[in-house]
Amino acid sequence: MTWFVEFSDHKIHHPCGPFILKMNLKYLALSLLLIGSAVGTSFGDHGKLSVSGNKIVDSHGDQVFLKGMSMFWSNWMGQYWNAADIKWLVGDWDVEIIRCAMGVTPQGAYLSNPGAQVALVNTVVQACIDNGIYVIIDWHVSNEDPHESNAKSFFSQMAAKWGSYDNVLYEDYNEPGPQPWANVKAYHEAVIPEIRAHTDNLIICGTPSWSQDVDEASESPLSNFTNIAYTLHFYAATHK
Repeated sequence: MTWFVEFSDHKIHHPCGPFILKMNLKYLALSLLLIGSAVGTSFGDHGKLSVSGNKIVDSHGDQVFLKGMSMFWSNWMGQYWNAADIKWLVGDWDVEIIRCAMGVTPQGAYLSNPGAQVALVNTVVQACIDNGIYVIIDWHVSNEDPHESNAKSFFSQMAAKWGSYDNVLYEDYNEPGPQPWANVKAYHEAVIPEIRAHTDNLIICGTPSWSQDVDEASESPLSNFTNIAYTLHFYAATHK
């Protein structure tokens, strides 16, 4: 099993964390993704990412550690979803990956204003490609109906547009609320084929209880699909 872990502090903001961590639960090894990039760009150095056993590896077969940050909800902080800010993050912060946390609800988010939200995502994705870093397209819905039919339409559109770019990754459900893994798994099984119709790039799948119950996913993984990782969200201020 392979996991993406996102760190945040509730005292700062919720639910987007500034750093991504990959955690190998099987061997209880944590690797904080704060390692500087090599000469060149993160994508130029590593190429396409894939799951090998319980690790995420690059095109050379080496385990990958990336540092980066999540954008805040697009419907609330859309003014930062632009090419200039992405370029600055790459040049000043040396980020290697950006997460596009596209708000699904409430008012002004994707369900009520899809055109504007898709435009923001496309702007950031293109900027990440132009700067040679990785980008995650995130269906940013938390503790509510994930709006499966809308998610399928959105990811079909995104994968059709960006599926040929190996540095574009997909996160199909940010934070499922407290519910059985079977329900969340069924959602993933419905949405993933929309992405797989266009690309075999890495897909990151949320887990129950705001992406904390990774043990449940480990007991019944998405065995019908390949190149799948699972999400663990860790909030430093509250989880300790």
